[in-house]
Amino acid sequence: ISLLFSHALDENSAKQHISLMTGNQVVNLSMTFNGSGTTVTLFPVGLLANQTTYRIVISENLKGKNGNPFAGTEVQFETLVGGLT
Repeated sequence: ISLLFSHALDENSAKQHISLMTGNQVVNLSMTFNGSGTTVTLFPVGLLANQTTYRIVISENLKGKNGNPFAGTEVQFETLVGGLT
């Protein structure tokens, strides 16, 4: 799951304030950042469950590399049945 931002992020802030959730459960994941710090890629540990609603939660506490705050948002998506072919 890749998230593109218009400004570079503080990586430590991103690791604390970007999460993937299903219901009230946090999904374990790792993150990588591109060289400019504007793209964050989320790698869930294990497979996401079929027919499940997930939310990417970006807290209003997220900071850019220059210290500027982010307004915060949530994005919801649902997985489908079956594997990729």
